[in-house]
Amino acid sequence: MIDRFLSTLGLARKAGKLSWGSETVSNAVKAGKVAVVFTAADLSARSVRNIDEVCQQRGIPCYQTTYDMMQLGEAVGVYTGILAITDSGLAKIAQSKLDNSPKEKDESNKEPDITLTSKEDS
Repeated sequence: MIDRFLSTLGLARKAGKLSWGSETVSNAVKAGKVAVVFTAADLSARSVRNIDEVCQQRGIPCYQTTYDMMQLGEAVGVYTGILAITDSGLAKIAQSKLDNSPKEKDESNKEPDITLTSKEDS
């Protein structure tokens, strides 16, 4: 099975629209060049907190993924725990693929709230 989130990260790397590493991503966020940031599941709490702070200050979404550094590294060719996509289109695609993880799908299987009305109510 192809993981579409990881494939999108690889595509962003090939397109030159991906930054990685704590300092590089922090500088890119501060410069306003980043659309979204992703962190690895096994990234240290301190590193997550630091990058999240920088992102919050600039209004950039920052997601902690369920992928470890090895998995992210295999997808982009660089062993790293912090990735940033600089293209807004690719960022939206990556976010949607991450949001379609099994955990999110389970939540979306809930019964929808439906209000029934009769013709008399109209």
